[in-house]
Amino acid sequence: MAVVDGIKEQGQHQHRHIPPSATKKKKRGRSKSIARARKRRARASLADGSTHHHDECISHQRLRISSLFETYIRTQSWLPERDIYSFFAALRRPLPVCFRIRSSRASDEWDTICKIFHLHDAVHRVPADANAYQMPSYFLENYPRLRHWLSTSTLKGDISRQEYVSMIPVHLLNIQSQHKTLDLCASPGSKTIQAMDALYASCDDKTTSSSTPPTGFVMANELDAKRAYVLAHRSRDTLQGRMASMAVVTHNACKFPNVLAPCRRTQDPSDKPYDRIICDVPCSGDGTLRKDFKVWKTWHPSYGIQLHSLQVRIAKRGIALLKIGGYMTYSTCSFHPIENEAVVAALLATRCVELVNAEELVGKSGMQGIRCRGGLDTWKVLNDDCEEVNVDARPKEWPSSLWPPKQVGIAKSLSKCIRMVPQDNDTGGFFIALLKKVKDFEVREKAGNGSCTRKEPIVTTHASFHQLYPVSHDDDQANFRCFTRSTREGTSLSNTKRFKISLGLSEYLVGGPGSSKLNLVYAGESLPEVS
Repeated sequence: MAVVDGIKEQGQHQHRHIPPSATKKKKRGRSKSIARARKRRARASLADGSTHHHDECISHQRLRISSLFETYIRTQSWLPERDIYSFFAALRRPLPVCFRIRSSRASDEWDTICKIFHLHDAVHRVPADANAYQMPSYFLENYPRLRHWLSTSTLKGDISRQEYVSMIPVHLLNIQSQHKTLDLCASPGSKTIQAMDALYASCDDKTTSSSTPPTGFVMANELDAKRAYVLAHRSRDTLQGRMASMAVVTHNACKFPNVLAPCRRTQDPSDKPYDRIICDVPCSGDGTLRKDFKVWKTWHPSYGIQLHSLQVRIAKRGIALLKIGGYMTYSTCSFHPIENEAVVAALLATRCVELVNAEELVGKSGMQGIRCRGGLDTWKVLNDDCEEVNVDARPKEWPSSLWPPKQVGIAKSLSKCIRMVPQDNDTGGFFIALLKKVKDFEVREKAGNGSCTRKEPIVTTHASFHQLYPVSHDDDQANFRCFTRSTREGTSLSNTKRFKISLGLSEYLVGGPGSSKLNLVYAGESLPEVS
């Protein structure tokens, strides 16, 4: 409450009467005068009930829309002509500030801040989450104390900064306490933390003060080792007391290991490890133009074409790891249909998944008020000159899945996807598809022994990675210890830390036939060492 107390004290000082004779009148600096003028205009806009401010576009006034990007959007014709102007106007405005409150302490502090600065008229709840709020970006400039509170509360884990369209995929998955969830491309980790909150929220007993630990878990994967470590540290600081049900690993998402069947050549439905999968794939990112100005300069049509095959491989691997009857969200922050509907069409062509009507589900799952647009059933494949390329005249390296599907059933079902357009909800661009697995991939039998002998976990030779080993039963708190080993031969293992890991997660990290294949970065709740 120190930050809020400081804000209260600041408010009291502002109303303290000081006699004119007690102090000399000082000349105001130009910068202070400008700041005061901005605050006066902000208060005036709040009095009018306006949620926008003309100063918020100052940094965007010189921002010019890439003529190539504008030509591309107009050529694709997925936006009605009447929406073109508002679309580009929204892209020129800075993105609002959005955050999700994760603790009762932060909720009380936020109510106090809103009362002090009279923010209730300009700040509104986000439909995607009952504890999420959105406000104009210029508030951070006009109210330094508010900016400081957001920063400190984020570091303490009391709030999570996350654009509200990116909250929708996890919300659609309806994660429960027993669900085993995989986040295939987790960094920077906002969806991972949201999934963990959902995991624990579903097992809290609302009638009493007690709660039952979840039997499920969240596995967060990130290819880049440095980003994986950042994700681990962020999660550890944010999810205090809840890390027992989470692990961070680093793998190529296209080849993510199946710990239940690491080397079997026949598919067994019982060998699919996950009930829910978050598949937020790498993309061109043109939906983030409002917050990432560099995209304006680097964007080109072929960027999405280059990523398409990678996105399909990642999504197919996710489906392979998903249990029959389980759900996976496929999402991007891109407007490009080749990264969105074309990938989903390729997944539907496997006949292993079916699309759930995400737009209809949004309206029924407590997210009323969010305006969604359906997915596209046709689009054009354009080269870097924004010229249309026919499927028969395509370069050899371009797969046929770039083009709209020929199957009428698949094309028609793509309308069940949802597109989030900036001007509809004052957000960035986003695409979401909710997929349900109905059967396994058909796998051809290969010569050789298809069985797999169970192996004990081995210690990785990478000094930075951890390996977990079960501890003796005399420890009533920790069920695993972390060991490290030097890369030098003959160096003995040394005990470093004690960890508490949920039973469900330990079966995957240590007890599974393929547990040794996991490149583990961090897992479990760290416990103090006992002397």
